[in-house]
Amino acid sequence: SVEESIDGIGLTSVLDAIMRLLSSGTNVRETLRFANSLLIEGGRLVQKRFFDALKQERAESFLRELLRRIEVAGDEVREMKTVVNQVILHARLDKSKAMTLKELVAKETSAESTEHGEDASHTDHSEIKDVLSFLKNLCEGHFLDMQNLLRRQPNSEHTVNLITAVATFVIDVEQCLSPLNIEIATDGFATIT
Repeated sequence: SVEESIDGIGLTSVLDAIMRLLSSGTNVRETLRFANSLLIEGGRLVQKRFFDALKQERAESFLRELLRRIEVAGDEVREMKTVVNQVILHARLDKSKAMTLKELVAKETSAESTEHGEDASHTDHSEIKDVLSFLKNLCEGHFLDMQNLLRRQPNSEHTVNLITAVATFVIDVEQCLSPLNIEIATDGFATIT
């Protein structure tokens, strides 16, 4: 079976490596996608092994890094709301050329970035989507013990509440809902339900 094959590769060592990589910020997107693949293919066995690993004190930095990434994504959503509001205001003032919201935002962020000497690329939501997918897959099948562990870590000196962080992120996205972030809003909602 797939579960036996996954267990045969030294799953505990693999999960430790995943947590180390994410804690250090190395290859985050690829590591999250690999972890999601393991969770999807390995099912309950991989969930239980992650649960055991996350109960350990060494998991604190891993959980803090996930929390940090959720918070950064929330900050980016709030910043995007400001940009969208500026774009709408400028579009109302300058009716010379019809543009889509995406084109207007790209134009606005490019102009702001040039003024501040920053990279003009807009926010890429794929990393937060991977974080949300990972958390969703950890809790798949109403794994209540995992949900509680993501809320509070009894073996940790400083607890990290990822459930509240995701709920706050979803509220932030909902308050700034636009065609630019509707997909991430859907992913966030799916994570908390």
